[in-house]
Amino acid sequence: MIYTLTPNPSVDYFLTVEDPEFSDVNRIRDCHFMPAGKGINVSKLLEVLEMPSTALYFSGGYAGQYIDNSLAASHLIKALPFHISGMTRINVKLVGAVDHAFNPAGPLIDPEASQQLLDYLDVLQAEDIVIISGSLPRGMDRDYIRSICTVIHDHRARAILDVPGYSLSDYEGLRPWLIKPNLDEFRQLLDKPELPAEEARHYMSRLHEKGVVNVLLSLGGDGALFSGPDGCFHISAPKVRVVKTVAAGDSMLGAFAG
Repeated sequence: MIYTLTPNPSVDYFLTVEDPEFSDVNRIRDCHFMPAGKGINVSKLLEVLEMPSTALYFSGGYAGQYIDNSLAASHLIKALPFHISGMTRINVKLVGAVDHAFNPAGPLIDPEASQQLLDYLDVLQAEDIVIISGSLPRGMDRDYIRSICTVIHDHRARAILDVPGYSLSDYEGLRPWLIKPNLDEFRQLLDKPELPAEEARHYMSRLHEKGVVNVLLSLGGDGALFSGPDGCFHISAPKVRVVKTVAAGDSMLGAFAG
């Protein structure tokens, strides 16, 4: 079974306006809501591939209820919300000639809900995959993610981490089966802001030395680099007409896990 864990899900509110004027009233041409968060995006991609997954996430208020109801309509995504007293965040996405995103920090996660999630993970079996993906909300830190990874390893399952803001030292002892940084995140975790893309493969071994088994490095239109026990490989990307790049990395991660 593939489990996706979205620590900080959201309802994304898309507003289409051609030329926004921030000092005046803007007339919206189109608007719609969408359940989102990186782990939920992965589950939605797996659904496209006709593969089942269990979506774990924290849910609160009417925004959380919207996500619960939306995912309940899926036949291949088993939604498993852990309810909190706060309200799930609503991200505003302004779509036009230039796109803008306004993402709040998210609610405070109740200790009771955090413990409920840890307790639930006892259902894991060997070879299950748990994808922890997205930003961390208030009340949840890297020590909690470390606790989750410990439970995953204790059950001989596989942990995939796609959490922004990690440094090289943060992976010490986590032993993730896979991480999926993009190039900017890769530079950040190595503390090498000027690292050229063509030199990235030479630094993969640093992550393996910290216990990361596989690294899937997203290079956007240039494809990806994959580094694991059998070596380092470049994967080319097909040339397509780009509509939106939002959740492209989540889609790659879901396809790889599937």
